Amino acid sequence: MIGLGGREDGVPRETEFVITVASEVMAVLALATDLFDLRDRLGRMVLATRTDGSPVTAEDLGVAGAMTVLLRDAIKPNLLQTLEGGPAFVHCGPFGNIAHGNNSIIADRVALKLGEFVITESGFAADLGMEKFMDIVCRVGNLTPSAVVLVATVKALKHHGGDPDGGAEAIAAGSDVGDQEVDMMMPVVEQRQLDPERDVGRNDPCWCGSGKKYKRCHGA
Repeated sequence: MIGLGGREDGVPRETEFVITVASEVMAVLALATDLFDLRDRLGRMVLATRTDGSPVTAEDLGVAGAMTVLLRDAIKPNLLQTLEGGPAFVHCGPFGNIAHGNNSIIADRVALKLGEFVITESGFAADLGMEKFMDIVCRVGNLTPSAVVLVATVKALKHHGGDPDGGAEAIAAGSDVGDQEVDMMMPVVEQRQLDPERDVGRNDPCWCGSGKKYKRCHGA
């Protein structure tokens, strides 16, 4: 509890620490295409609401510029090296359950500029991180993936097969479920390959073929 010391300490309320990857700033940084875009996105962050229900943004408080200055070095991707000697960018990591679960667009673009091919990892499984990579990251960054590698552990296959302690039969059953998930995700991949710059309106039919409006489906 904070704000218990009187009027000078603000309104009494509960608060908590938020780890970096759970911060909206992390998601904004990962989706920014350059420093100016970062400044604009930070300014649109909603920090509170007024009594009439209208939003209070970072721009309203006049802090978006200061936030950008603090992140002027953080926007630069970190270059590391794998055990095999290959270059790897490690940059940003917003959680997939509250954000989009992928690394920064800037890191992807730099890698595409410098390398013949780029492998990027989407966190939080194919049905969350990978789909958000297709629906959000590829659209914002104008990226077109050429292939998808789906990684599944034996333990995961057994769980999907309904028998965590089973043997080969459980693995086979789980593999069948995995094949179904791949079939479900293929339209997402093909859409990004065939029409990466398509601009779907919120009230247009969703491109996945569900029959729902985009805002009620992949635009939700």
